Amino acid sequence: MGIHLIPYKISAGNLSEFKDFDSCRFQGDLEFASTQEIDRIYKTLHDEDIYWRPKDFTKAKQWVIEHAVAEGNRDRLVELLNHMEQDETLWIYNSY
Repeated sequence: MGIHLIPYKISAGNLSEFKDFDSCRFQGDLEFASTQEIDRIYKTLHDEDIYWRPKDFTKAKQWVIEHAVAEGNRDRLVELLNHMEQDETLWIYNSY
């Protein structure tokens, strides 16, 4: 089973999809989204949709560099994490 990682900007309860990221399924996305080695902060909207951000971006980027399966996906995920580190309104939604 694959997963789509969909980043959203969340501000005052409003959502807008972050368009600078390819949210198609890539090799390694499921492992990144499900690893227990990255501590996360969670946000729930509409009593059901759960969004997340890493607590420690340095640790998350290191995990991606060491574990992401496809080299192109490593760059893609690190770039997303860089954006998230700079913009606290960016959160990831996992779509299965």
